Amino acid sequence: ADGGQTWDLVWRQRGNHTVSETSFSQKDVSLAAYEGRHIQLRFSYQPTAGYFFSGTGAAYGWFFDDISLINTDELSDSSPAPLAGGGGEYLYTPGTIATKRLYIRATTAGGALPWSGGTDVQTTANDYANWASRTEAAKGLPVGTLADRGGDHDGDGLIEAYEYGLEAAGLDPTTGVYGGPQATESGGYLTLDYAIDTGRADVSVEPLASSDLVSWYDRDDPSRPAGFEDILLSQGAGTIEHRRARVPSTGGGAFLKLRVVIQEP
Repeated sequence: ADGGQTWDLVWRQRGNHTVSETSFSQKDVSLAAYEGRHIQLRFSYQPTAGYFFSGTGAAYGWFFDDISLINTDELSDSSPAPLAGGGGEYLYTPGTIATKRLYIRATTAGGALPWSGGTDVQTTANDYANWASRTEAAKGLPVGTLADRGGDHDGDGLIEAYEYGLEAAGLDPTTGVYGGPQATESGGYLTLDYAIDTGRADVSVEPLASSDLVSWYDRDDPSRPAGFEDILLSQGAGTIEHRRARVPSTGGGAFLKLRVVIQEP
């Protein structure tokens, strides 16, 4: 129950220096002492003091089959992770939409304590509809306020889809002020730092560059301005990426913007 650091003996059958059993027989072992906890099971066949048979043929050893666990849940999609900096928050990105059971345990210099009892949570899709619902609930807005992806609830000139795509970069659809990325010029470059949530499969965010505010190019376009690049600065919590787009600002015009494309439901 502590991740394999120690093991409890829950059943034992000693040998008697001869054939103990000539056929399979059912053994029932209670695991009630571990109710609500995450456990591992193992089977150990080992000699102790005295005589033992060292052969490796079919007539030696311990044979078991048809193992079944009753009134238990199988732990799958397991993704243990420490709390960054000892903080009190853990960002969990589920691989599937389902009911998940979360466990916590404390670690010390001497090792880890047993896992806590599990807490069931229902995961949801990381998409626009769920973002809108969560934001409405958190901000005390009437249900449906942010349902229109092309709407602009706070009147800041940015549609909801854009604020959704760049929420990780600081945008908020309820403040009425722009708190997102700002381009800066330094060292011969126009630079735009931004953040995206790569776990949102229904939206894409990419920087575009231009030299005349008429023609815009992405980073893969052969006609893009020379020196235009988009690089990963760091990996944030969960699926957050901090990125930097930049383009040389010497020798003519240099402009950057972010394009947000959201899929239709």
